[in-house]
Amino acid sequence: MRVTAETFDLRRAPRRVVVTGAGLDLALAIAAEHAAVPGTGVCVIPVPAAVRRPVCADDRFRFVAVATADELTAAIGAELDAAAGRPAVVWVVDAAGTPGADAASTVAAEAAAAAVRMCASGAVLLRAAPRGAPASGAAGTVQRLPALLGPNRRLGRFPVSGLTDILDGLAHVGEELRARGCEPAGLRLPVPPGSELAVASLGDTARHLVAGTAGAAVPAPAGVPVETLCRMLGAAFGLDLAAGDPRNTADELLAEHTGAVGRLFRVPEHRPDAAGPDAAGAADIRAAIASYRAAAAIPAARPRPARRIGTVAVGWDGNTGEPPLVVVNALGQGPGYWTRLAGLLAPRRVLVCASRPRGPDGSVCGIDQHVADLDELLFSQGLREVHLLGWCTGAKVVLAHAARRPGGIRSLTLLSPSTRHPGRPAGLDTDYERELEALCRMVERRPAAAERIRTMLAKVAFGAGPDQEPLAAPHPDLDEERRCPFASAEAMTTYARQLLDFWSHDPTGDARAVRAVPTLLIAGAADPIVSSAAQLPVLELLDSLTRHEVPEGNHYLMHDRAELVAGLVDAFLRRVPAREEVHR
Repeated sequence: MRVTAETFDLRRAPRRVVVTGAGLDLALAIAAEHAAVPGTGVCVIPVPAAVRRPVCADDRFRFVAVATADELTAAIGAELDAAAGRPAVVWVVDAAGTPGADAASTVAAEAAAAAVRMCASGAVLLRAAPRGAPASGAAGTVQRLPALLGPNRRLGRFPVSGLTDILDGLAHVGEELRARGCEPAGLRLPVPPGSELAVASLGDTARHLVAGTAGAAVPAPAGVPVETLCRMLGAAFGLDLAAGDPRNTADELLAEHTGAVGRLFRVPEHRPDAAGPDAAGAADIRAAIASYRAAAAIPAARPRPARRIGTVAVGWDGNTGEPPLVVVNALGQGPGYWTRLAGLLAPRRVLVCASRPRGPDGSVCGIDQHVADLDELLFSQGLREVHLLGWCTGAKVVLAHAARRPGGIRSLTLLSPSTRHPGRPAGLDTDYERELEALCRMVERRPAAAERIRTMLAKVAFGAGPDQEPLAAPHPDLDEERRCPFASAEAMTTYARQLLDFWSHDPTGDARAVRAVPTLLIAGAADPIVSSAAQLPVLELLDSLTRHEVPEGNHYLMHDRAELVAGLVDAFLRRVPAREEVHR
């Protein structure tokens, strides 16, 4: 008789256990509990693209790395076949609050269900999911989980599943605001006022799941009032924090980090009036915050090393075997903007092609020369297939290159693209573009006044309006890079002439020519330099366009929102079809 979740008792010590899913902390805790039973073979298979941090080796159970859903199904099936008909269990462990966690968990559930159906061992399929998470995918018995906190005796470390994204978000938002000279006060945590966070011990939850009968309910933990949580978090990070809906770009950024964590909060029917720092569960949260801050004090990993390629590019080497991502930079800008993003995209190879100011004969380089430089870079590196990314003015270059040299272009990514061209309604221009053009025209008419105008132009580039949102301004780490076009009167004169040439080029025809190429558009709603509305008349000509607007995003998303952009780009590139399907 085939074993089912209703008839199987986990205390019988299954011969084989496979743990997968996006909830890596609990998955490791479950694996450790199973591995403590002699004679049990345990394997952990993280979902592709769901792991955002390195997985430490553990000699008590094995790790299997997979790159696709099909590989995940095959790996689970191989483990079940090794059970040779003896009792086996497959755990699918979901995550909460992590961007993309729902999709990753669905992939895990479907792959696990397919593997169980194909095997003959009668494996039991179980799923541990946070409260409120969708139970999509054919995952046997679903067991709902609270937020999980606390040290785990078998893992020997202090994971903080369910709270990590809040802590990450507060640390990041505080850093971004302080770097811009803003006081991080009045932040809103995007959860209902008056709600509670139900927290449970990670180790106790794993032990309960493993030691009990499959499908047994996880005991409901006590709730910590959100007001208490905000006071503890605010004190730890030096923030004035309260629950409520986002009101500004800083709140939106925090909401982006916290993602689906709101599902873990509940609004109780009755709650005691007292909600002091000693409320039930508060001690676990204080310990988790202390553990997080101690880990944050550890020096960060060294940046991914870059190397110069010829006279127009730098590169970060990779070893994925996939076509590299080739970035076309904005006019006059250096490669420092891309260090964060390149590190997050590792191990994919990334090349950044600069838009050089002048050619060998001293003439100012226009868009045709930039296309030729990109062509030369690809030829010199022996690249037959690439993904192109164009930032700001670089977007016109990648569109022109793809239109003129379509062979081998797997995809296009347009990041904060500038599509300004003759005939475009003047109402689509930003104040920045209008002021910048006026100063460029002055330089063109009176080159001798370049030094004086350079100072004015720098003020336009670095100034911030009185009504500008704090996070719409670029990070101060980019100041040196942003000053490159204004380093001297000669540099400024060249930059002005390049911009005027750039604005004279209409990309409409290029967009029509590449309309079938898969294209990703990423733009910031708070971008003061280019308007997302102004991009649409050109980019809507693309049939295979995927759009993503960052509500609080500025013009420098590759640096200031590097983690978000890396996730969007990586997911997009994974979906791009093979070359023969792109160029029919």
